[in-house]
Amino acid sequence: MKTTPGVIFTVTRSGGGYLAHCLDSHPLMLWDTANKWAGLIYGSTTVTENLLRVLLTRPKPVSGTKLVTGQALPISMAVWLEHEGLRVICMERENVLRQAMSAEVKRAKREGHHWPFHLDPEMYLDSIKSRGILAGKLKARCDEMEAAGIAVYHTTYAAIAGEGPTSPGIPEPEGRRACDFLGMRYRPLTTDLKRNHAMPMARLVQNWPEVEAAIIEAGYRIWLRDEAIWHQG
Repeated sequence: MKTTPGVIFTVTRSGGGYLAHCLDSHPLMLWDTANKWAGLIYGSTTVTENLLRVLLTRPKPVSGTKLVTGQALPISMAVWLEHEGLRVICMERENVLRQAMSAEVKRAKREGHHWPFHLDPEMYLDSIKSRGILAGKLKARCDEMEAAGIAVYHTTYAAIAGEGPTSPGIPEPEGRRACDFLGMRYRPLTTDLKRNHAMPMARLVQNWPEVEAAIIEAGYRIWLRDEAIWHQG
């Protein structure tokens, strides 16, 4: 059986794992939902080749894994994989308020803190800025692949996760586009995963008025509007 290799390129805490789980629910696709294969990307070219071998020898028509910006395939390997039908899904997350919040809450938990969390506004804004830089690197990497003739499909967290704090999977229109891109007949792409830290940020963060004021002062007010819409559903 010829296997089409697939890669989700994204930034950490952007829903790439959620997307992989949804794609893995398709009966003819196998995606690395535990992100174990991606660990093979670090190190020498030989290790990278091992990852490619894993992608090409899975027992289903489409086999894929998620890679974050620091794990990007060398362009030479990607071009080689292009001859095997490589499909790259470039997944972006424009509103990084919740993405950065998720990262900061994860750090707070690691340090032994509990909900509701007290966040340092300055550290939170630094996290937002750093993720903006990573998003730029992601876009440049995906543009480089497209310029090399590799098939790239652009999507966003909002498109694959829908609206609201809970979602059973990818909304049908985006699911159909994803299946078509991967050469598969459409099937509902679902998951039992629950979103991390899905409650409103005002409940999640103990000192939310202070953090909110810092967000507004930094010029991110529009994302607060999106956050409010997100929690109407």
